[in-house]
Amino acid sequence: MINEKQRKKLYNRVYKENGTTNQIIKAIEEMSELTKELCKFIARGEKIDYKNIIDEIADVKIIVEQLETHFDVRGDLVDLVVAFKLNRLDKMFLPSIIKNNKEEESSSLIEKLYDEIDKEENL
Repeated sequence: MINEKQRKKLYNRVYKENGTTNQIIKAIEEMSELTKELCKFIARGEKIDYKNIIDEIADVKIIVEQLETHFDVRGDLVDLVVAFKLNRLDKMFLPSIIKNNKEEESSSLIEKLYDEIDKEENL
């Protein structure tokens, strides 16, 4: 199993050899392939090879890690935004009277989070 340091080194080598534009195109292709498999699932219902979906999810995860490495996106900041969005998703399923009060709080929290990210980038 390849560790995080080795993965980052590999990703940097891939970008150096292939170029940023080609790797962005590759990212789009990988995400499109996952989209295609999901469309097949919708069209065929349960009659689908889950191996294809698993393979495409793995490819997308790898390409997202490459993008994070190339664009020097801090994983902890991504994790914070993911946590916020998961929390927001969870709140979408709350009764509407609670949901209305929480939406205003959520909007201001994400704005504050992005402000903090901008401040750190300017340091």
